[in-house]
Amino acid sequence: MKKILFLLAIAAAVTTGSCNKINVTGDDKLPEGYVSVSSLTLDAPKTTINVNEEIQLTATVLPEDATYPEVTWSSSEEGIASVSASGLVKGLAAGQSTITASADGREQSVLISVVKPVPSFAVDLGLSVYWRDRNLGASKNTDAGDYYAWGENNTRSGSNSYTRDNYLNWESGTGYKNTVIDNNKLYDPCAKLYPQGTWRLPTAAEVNELINNCNITVTVMSGNVVCILSSRTNPDASIILPRINASDGVGCHYWTSSFGTSAPSTMSVTSSGSVALSYKDGWVGCLIRPVCDK
Repeated sequence: MKKILFLLAIAAAVTTGSCNKINVTGDDKLPEGYVSVSSLTLDAPKTTINVNEEIQLTATVLPEDATYPEVTWSSSEEGIASVSASGLVKGLAAGQSTITASADGREQSVLISVVKPVPSFAVDLGLSVYWRDRNLGASKNTDAGDYYAWGENNTRSGSNSYTRDNYLNWESGTGYKNTVIDNNKLYDPCAKLYPQGTWRLPTAAEVNELINNCNITVTVMSGNVVCILSSRTNPDASIILPRINASDGVGCHYWTSSFGTSAPSTMSVTSSGSVALSYKDGWVGCLIRPVCDK
């Protein structure tokens, strides 16, 4: 009978939010003067954070003299956002996770969204990837930047240095040593110059997406003929592609990471202002316009 009366008293205290002290001794094994937690509040400085960003959550327990005020923390998706014993949350991967604080049977939760940070110089054209606002090696968006042979990480001095004889990705009698760049960052100059997971060469499919979802106009800027590609879904977003010939002087080409039937695929910019998929011998020095995954 004693234990039944005790449980009824505890239930009434929890239901009403009472903080009254309860004298409990003997077999019930709760401390004399037990004070239940009447409220638990959770404060988050913000609910959207970047990958690798940390924020401190604060849990407030009342009353201050609660017998068991200790707060425990948990994350519903530990691979997306982790939480420490002190409530420090760290974003690990893009997605959402519910962070929960618990104390003496009470809980409060907050939904944390983790996003990849948008890198500097990124333009959101409403496509599957961000496009960089300038060429690789360019100081501004109307400059050519640096030439690269396909599948090589280093630029060379002088347009005449790009020949099949000094092409590192070519073996006489065999042809191209390597025809895969998409999943091999070793052969992507963007991955060499920028932190892993940011800028890379676009695929042929991403170039097609760019062409099919942008309006293209031709003009002259800083003495160079350029194509302006404006997003059809976001009129305020656009990128500029300078039309500057490849190292062999034949056409303007931007490398993709894709390999065609017998040569690497390129994004070709014609004098008439059209942009299309094309191809070029890998030893020719061509321009690069990087992209970044969202």
